[in-house]
Parts: sequence; structure tokens; C-alpha cells
Amino acid sequence: HIMASDYTNFPETPVVEDVNFIQIASKDLKKMVDVSSIITCSGDEKRIYVLGALLEKISDNGTEKLRIVSTDSRRLNFYEADFEGELLIPEKGVIIPKKGLSELNKFLGVDNEPVNMGIHDNNFVFQRENESIMIKLLEGEYPNYKPVLNYDGIIPIEMDRSMFSTLMKRISILTSEEYKSVVLNFNNNELIVTITNPEIGESKERMMVAYSGENIKSAFNPRYFIDALSLFEEDTIALHVKGSQSPCIIRSTNKDNLICVIMAMHIS
Repeated sequence: HIMASDYTNFPETPVVEDVNFIQIASKDLKKMVDVSSIITCSGDEKRIYVLGALLEKISDNGTEKLRIVSTDSRRLNFYEADFEGELLIPEKGVIIPKKGLSELNKFLGVDNEPVNMGIHDNNFVFQRENESIMIKLLEGEYPNYKPVLNYDGIIPIEMDRSMFSTLMKRISILTSEEYKSVVLNFNNNELIVTITNPEIGESKERMMVAYSGENIKSAFNPRYFIDALSLFEEDTIALHVKGSQSPCIIRSTNKDNLICVIMAMHIS
């Protein structure tokens, strides 16, 4: 025996009609969801731009693309994908709650099968075959994120993604709630990564890199690098680091549809 309630207490089922759908590959939509939802927020978070991800339509050399941006003010992820159709969306974009995107991820595959998505009556609508999902949009202003994506004039440092990620996983073992940062020191074709945690100990790792410019020393949270590097598929990625107070911009060496930005921390 299972206790039940009167059917009239159930919310009215929304009707999905008159939606101007666009088509996007399932793997691309899944990538957009992964890129945005990997940046989580605490349960007491109130900032709209942290609770949600910005979805906007942009024009790239005459071709319209779909862009999603996610941040928690300490890091930022950015991804662009192609789509077919006409997307009716405000010029400033819309903010989709990350919790809703995480649920949507359960329905997405990694194939090129096209799925329908659109914006209607303040809802993000996803539709595929006999499945329909509606996610209520968040209301608020999204900050201007574009200045932190500027890496013009910064010499890229090419890195082996797998080797760098493994290094960060090893050295992150020494981080704690009080000591979260590691120091990256680029100099003479070498990267030296160090961490000193009075509660646990200290560690120093060396990695050969193709860099011969001025010495760059900056501190970052290694967990952010681990998350960001997991989003890339290429064997080689490029790091753009300018100085101790500047963010680190991570991108592919041959395309710009995925960019991750990690803000620098204070060097103690």
C-alpha cells in the first residue's frame, strides 16, 4: 500500500507548443552542459550569475554560433557550438540555472544526433523524440566577462595536457581548506610547481615546457586546473600567463571554441 494524493494537487503539465526550435548536435549540447555545470556553487550562494550559466547567440565571421559562459568569480569557462535554425533570444542572452543543466545532462548522449532546443515564455526548452524538458530561466544581469578572455600579446606556453593534469593531481594532495594554492614558476624552458602546507608538508615538481621568456611566478588553485583540463580532448593545450596578478587562460592550440580562465591567487 502506497499513500497517494489527489491528482488535482499535481501542478498543471506545461504545453510545449509554439516554440521556435533550433537543432544542435547532442554531443555539442552535452559539452556545453559539462563546461557550465563543472563550476559548482555553495548552497548559500545568492549571486544569479554564479547560480546560472549565460547562453547567448553570437556572430563569428557571419556565422551564428551558440555560446555558453559559466563562472563563480574565481574561474570562468566558455564554449561555442554550431546550430541550425533561427534562435529567438534576447541580445543580452539568457541565464539558465546550473542545477537544471545538470539534470538535462542525464538525457544527453555523445553522438551527432540532433536535438531540439529553444527559449519560450521565460523557459529553456529541450525536446527529443518523446522527451521534453523545461527549465525556468533566472532573472538578473550577467557581468561583462569578455575582458578576461583577452590573451592578445601574451606568448602561449604549450603543455602536454595529460602530463600537466597528472602533476596537478599529485601536488593537490597537499592542499587543505586553509592552504589551497600552488605556485607556478615558468623560467628557462622549465615549469616548477611548489606548495608549502604547514599542516601536511611541502612538494616541488619540475616539468619541461617550451618557454624562454621572462620569469613568470603566479599562484593558482590546482583543483581548478584539474577540472578545466578534463574538458579538453586535445593532447596539447596552451597556457597564457602574463604575471602574478593576471589570470591563466587555457585553450586549445588550434581552435578557440573552448576557453577556461583561472584567476590568480595571492602568493604568500
